[in-house]
Amino acid sequence: DTIDLSNKSIYTHAQKNVDSELTAKIIDLDNKIEKATLGFKPKIFEINKVLQLKNTSRQLDLGIISNGDKKVIEVDKLRDMKKAVYTKPTNSKYRLYIIENAHLMDAPGQNAILKIIEEPPSYAVFIFVCDNLNTILPTILSRSHVLEMEKWSVEDLKKAVPLSKDKEYMYSYSMGSIGALLELASDEEFLKLRDGVIKTFVNMMSSSELSLYDAIDFWLANSEQKNKLLDILILFLRDVMLSKSSLQSLMANTDKLKEIETVSEKITLKKSFDMLKLANDAPRLMGKYGNFKIAAQTLLIQLKQM
Repeated sequence: DTIDLSNKSIYTHAQKNVDSELTAKIIDLDNKIEKATLGFKPKIFEINKVLQLKNTSRQLDLGIISNGDKKVIEVDKLRDMKKAVYTKPTNSKYRLYIIENAHLMDAPGQNAILKIIEEPPSYAVFIFVCDNLNTILPTILSRSHVLEMEKWSVEDLKKAVPLSKDKEYMYSYSMGSIGALLELASDEEFLKLRDGVIKTFVNMMSSSELSLYDAIDFWLANSEQKNKLLDILILFLRDVMLSKSSLQSLMANTDKLKEIETVSEKITLKKSFDMLKLANDAPRLMGKYGNFKIAAQTLLIQLKQM
């Protein structure tokens, strides 16, 4: 299977690496890139549902950009990449850049590299490894090829990461991503954030106008984790819609059935669909305009008014 890389830019939607160490190799460098491969180094068992790796003895001109221990990819890292990309490769025909956790690029960072994505040097290849397509500017996404990796089954997740009974909901919540599951299981901060998003939203939909301001305050206080805030809300609204459709077996928040039912009882099926659509559009608007405060306030107010 050959991947068309005519614009030398790949956009990949992939599961996070089990040990956060992504291996990428390009083969057949003499004439053209015939395959782009993503490999993962699992701690538990071999992942064989990704494009197969072929070893090459040639050293690659490779750069890896990551957020490290930061909550966003620093714009200076992307600006440095933009400068370095104009240095021609010395070891192979292509200069390859992998941007890990590309969904953590904020609007200034994406705008900083927009020009080289639109008009890259002939030898430049970019691989964006991303968990959320909605966080990427349409101008970048429209110039990229999307490769979606298969999700893990719940059974495979259970074999790889055994969890106590009170955390079993994480298997469904991770939506088939082993990386997301490991993050969920180890990130107490995320668990508190999830509880806060769901609690303030349920209160907002059930109580007076004052509860709306409580929800807004919570979102603004956690603005550095805006992607997680939105992901949590979107999954919760998805579960509300599934509840209205009598499809409870597909829900992710299996430990929040009471909260889901509380919201579900107050809205129609159509309204649950409209709310989910509104929340799904929010990441794109935030990425486009870059003003989280205004976008978050507008989103919560519109949800409250539905």
